[in-house]
Amino acid sequence: MPKTPSIWVVIPTYWGRSGRALYDHPTPLQGQSTLPRLLDSLATQINAPDFNVLVLVATVHQQENEIARERVIKLLAPYQDKLKLSLADARTAEWIRGSSLMKSLSKLPSSISMQGYGNIRNLQLLIPASMGAEVIIALDDDEVVPKDYLTRALKWIGKKLGNRAVTGVGGPYLDSKGCPYLPEPEMGTNLFAAKSVLINQTMRELMAKPDRLIETPMVFGGNMVFQKKLFSRVCFDPAIPRGEDIDYLINARIAGESFSFDPELVISHLPPRHYESSEYGKMKQDLIRFIYEREKLLLAGLNPSDFSPYPGCLLDEEAIHLALEALSAIGSEALAERFGTPEEIVQEARNFAKYNLPRYFEFAKLWPDVIQDVQNNRNFKNELEMKCISLEGQ
Repeated sequence: MPKTPSIWVVIPTYWGRSGRALYDHPTPLQGQSTLPRLLDSLATQINAPDFNVLVLVATVHQQENEIARERVIKLLAPYQDKLKLSLADARTAEWIRGSSLMKSLSKLPSSISMQGYGNIRNLQLLIPASMGAEVIIALDDDEVVPKDYLTRALKWIGKKLGNRAVTGVGGPYLDSKGCPYLPEPEMGTNLFAAKSVLINQTMRELMAKPDRLIETPMVFGGNMVFQKKLFSRVCFDPAIPRGEDIDYLINARIAGESFSFDPELVISHLPPRHYESSEYGKMKQDLIRFIYEREKLLLAGLNPSDFSPYPGCLLDEEAIHLALEALSAIGSEALAERFGTPEEIVQEARNFAKYNLPRYFEFAKLWPDVIQDVQNNRNFKNELEMKCISLEGQ
C-alpha cells in the first residue's frame, strides 16, 4: 500500500476591531465566531485519511493578540478529541522571525508576521512545511466543507494532467443557496466597481467542464490545495494588500507552475456580517494590487491577457481610468481624507509597485532555500512544535 502523505489543513482566523481595510470581516473580540461551524464539518469527514489542522490567529491590532488567542483556544477545546489541532499566533511568528535560522537569511525575517494577508498565507505554508507536510489545504474560518471534501481535495493532487504534474488545485465557492456565482449589478456599471461580472464570466467558463481539470486564471484563497513541489518553490507576496490568492497563482505561473480548477472541489462560503470594511478602502486596495500585478507580470515577461477574463481584464491601463471613475462615484470628502483622493491612490499604487516589486523578487528567490532549511532542520522543527499550541487530546 502506498504511504499516506502528511496532510495539513490550515485555517487563518481574523479578529479585532475593524478600523481599517486590513481584513474584510474580522470577528469582534467578544463576537460570535464562524470557526466552530467549519471545525464541525472537518470533524465529520467520511473516509478521510489522517490530517492535521493548524489554526492561525491574526488580529487587526497587535494589542488584541492575547485576547484573540484565548478566545480561539476556548473555541478549539471541544474539538481536541476529534481533530489533530495546533494553534499558531503572533507569538509563534515572533519566535520564527527571531530564530537563528531565519536571522541567517537577512532579507526574510521582516516578512515573517501574523499581519497582512500575504504574510499570514506564507506562515500557512512555512509552518506545515517544517512539520513535514506533503499536502497543504487552505480553508477560511467562514466556510463549511462537505463530508467528502478531504477525499475530493486529494483526488488529483500529484497526478498527471497531460505532460505536467498537478501541484495546485482550487475549486469554487458556493453561497448559502449552493450557487457559485456572485450577485451582479445592472449592465453598464463600471467593471472595476463591478468586478463580480468578470469573476462570474470566468467562473462560468471554469464550471462548463465539470468532468475534468483545466488550468485556471482565478483561484479562491479559502479553497486551495498545495502539493509539496509547489509550496516548496512558490511563496505568497508579503506586500500584496488584497487578492493574495490570485497573486499566488500569478507567482506560480512566473515560476513555471500553474493551478488547476476542479469544479467538484466545492466549499460553502458563508461570510459573517459583523461589519464590513469600507468599499472605498477595499477598492483602493484592489487598485493597488491590480497595478502591482500588471507590473509584476510585465517584469516577468508574461502577458496580463493570459489571465482573462479575470483578473486579466483589470490588468491594463484602461483599468486605471475605470478605477478613477469608480472611486469618484462612491467617494466623499471624509473618505478622501481617510484613504486619499482617487488621483492620490493611483500615484500611491505606482509608488507601491516601484518600491515593493524588487523586494518580492528577492523574497521569491530566497523562498525555496528557506523551505528546504525548515524541512531539514530538526532543531527548528522541534522548537517550533513547542511554540505552536497543540490541543490534541488535552
